[in-house]
Amino acid sequence: MFLISPIFFFKQRSVKPVRAVIRGKQDFLSAEFRAEVECEAEGSLPPALISWWLDGVRLNTSLAQTRLSAGGNVTTSLLGFVPRARDNGRQLRCVATNPKMPGHDQVADNWVLQVHCE
Repeated sequence: MFLISPIFFFKQRSVKPVRAVIRGKQDFLSAEFRAEVECEAEGSLPPALISWWLDGVRLNTSLAQTRLSAGGNVTTSLLGFVPRARDNGRQLRCVATNPKMPGHDQVADNWVLQVHCE
C-alpha cells in the first residue's frame, strides 16, 4: 500500500521597494579623507538589492557592506570611499531594486557631492 501525501507549493509574494534614502549626507566632504554613507531601502520582499552609482557609472559593489533588518524588509548598504577633488559636483546615487522584479520600479536617492580641498 502506498500513502500519498499532499504537496503544497507556496509562492513567495514579491513586493517592490517603497523608498531609498541616503543617510550621512554632509554639507561637504574633505578630499582624500575616508567617508561613509549609508543607503536604506524599505519595503522589498525579497530583500532589496542596493547598487551605488557615481555620475551614472556603477561602483564596485565589493566596496559596500549590506545588512538586513530582523524582519527582512529593510536593507542597508554602507559605502566607504575616499572622495577626490575631481568628485566635487558629481552625483552619488543609491538604487534599490527587487531581485525578483528586474526591470520594474526601482527607488533611488541622490546626493551631489561637495568636496573641499584642504
